[in-house]
Amino acid sequence: MALASREIRHSIDIQRLDQFVQGNGSIILMLSAQVCAIILSTTGRVLRTGASTIDRNAVGTSEIVFFMMAISAVLTWVYAWLAKIPEAPLGRKSTRPLLIIRGVLGTFGIWGFYFSLRYLDVAEATMINFIAPMLAILLVNTVTGRQTSPGYLLAGFVSIIGAVLALKPWSVHPTNTLSEQVVAIVMALVGVLGGAGAYVIISVLGEDSHPVTTVSYFNTICTVMNGVAMIVQGRKGFILPSISLQWSLIFAMGLTSFAMQCLSTASLTWDRDPGRALNVVYTQIVFSMMADKLVWHISPDVWKYGGAILVLSSAVFVAIKKPHQQYTLVENELEDVEQSQLSREPVQTYGHDQTGTIAET
Repeated sequence: MALASREIRHSIDIQRLDQFVQGNGSIILMLSAQVCAIILSTTGRVLRTGASTIDRNAVGTSEIVFFMMAISAVLTWVYAWLAKIPEAPLGRKSTRPLLIIRGVLGTFGIWGFYFSLRYLDVAEATMINFIAPMLAILLVNTVTGRQTSPGYLLAGFVSIIGAVLALKPWSVHPTNTLSEQVVAIVMALVGVLGGAGAYVIISVLGEDSHPVTTVSYFNTICTVMNGVAMIVQGRKGFILPSISLQWSLIFAMGLTSFAMQCLSTASLTWDRDPGRALNVVYTQIVFSMMADKLVWHISPDVWKYGGAILVLSSAVFVAIKKPHQQYTLVENELEDVEQSQLSREPVQTYGHDQTGTIAET
């Protein structure tokens, strides 16, 4: 009897666990994706600052992005082939020009983000990057002629104020010169513009491109563009990894990038309402502050806490008010940054919601 009772309790516990996972699977998957995003950001900063070497040899931005995205691109192409994704790898002719433009803009988004990590904390770069989805809404409304609500305008303004408070432009970081900090902020804003532009293209594509096809274009174009940048720099401009640990970190970033894309996509297709999962994206701000504390022992001050609250509040407001079909996050990218949409043809369509990641836009 005792054994039977234990088996019954065990069966009930398994059923409860299964119900919990089924009911919250999208949140669990998206939370895992955000952990991957912060791992990417943190590892990127370790490589950009040279913190992984004794003599602090930093790895170049193009070199990091090239090798990371090359690994992710190969994995994406293999997945598309194994999963027999319709019309992969090139997608439909009608969508190819937009897919290329989306890849180019996304490349600027991710490049600007990783360049800024040379001089900005992970939390600072992340908060700046969260301006991209809000800017994208304004751009989409402008392109389509839709009126932007005062609430969205206010949210965008508040998020900018939050980023300014977190960055404290009136106070130069102890390890940076004024010019270095200015360049980092400018490059981060270039990343924001690139990411926002990518989101606009994703919105225009709608459901005309399969998520995997969109991501594979982004990964491949990003690899090619950064490869060209490395060739243009010439041998003297190369700042390749100097030790096996740095090569290992870049390889891990490629795997993590692919994992983040898979987790994000799986999260958004878990149930009919992607809203709950997408709101989890904003935990990335909290994770970024934790990463700064654990890895670089940087304790957020009152300005950074205040800025984080403003950016987080604005982002959550936009997520709650925005219609599901317009959801984006970030690719990095991404997203951040990242992975969504396909087909308006009456024969076959691929419904999904739009996403990206902060780290991969």
